[in-house]
Amino acid sequence: MSGLSANEIVLALSGECSDRRSLMRELVTKAEAPELVQALRQAETPFLRQLICDLLARLRNPVALDTLLECLVDPSSSVRVAAADAIGKIFGYVDSPPTGQRPKVFAEMVARLAEESAPSVRSTLLQSLALLGDRSVRPVLEAALNESDPRVQKQATWGTGYLESRE
Repeated sequence: MSGLSANEIVLALSGECSDRRSLMRELVTKAEAPELVQALRQAETPFLRQLICDLLARLRNPVALDTLLECLVDPSSSVRVAAADAIGKIFGYVDSPPTGQRPKVFAEMVARLAEESAPSVRSTLLQSLALLGDRSVRPVLEAALNESDPRVQKQATWGTGYLESRE
């Protein structure tokens, strides 16, 4: 699998697989971010979209940001979680995050958080907002400390601690 096209990525992920972890490891080393973005746009099932978001999270390439932001409104909560996770990793798990894109990503993620009802997505959005590394997210995190879901509270607590550790 070298120089994979978007179609080849979708086909590989769509096929029967006895060891999906091995396939994902292989794809992350062979697929380029632009082809994964195109594959994400082509993927017809939530499971495929989630897997491709997971691959993009491993690559941590900012070229995927716009498409991942679009996935934050996917009908499937598992896709929304995977997209939010990938966005956080693009900012928080790299030496040179795309700081020029931070304001747009921040605004879109906060807007999505205001609309999102699934606790699994809300908690991942909070984690990823913290990983943006911008202190302006602090009020959003502090407001989430009072939410009823313990996962959301935990991520809000983690996020405020993360920001404090970076100051």
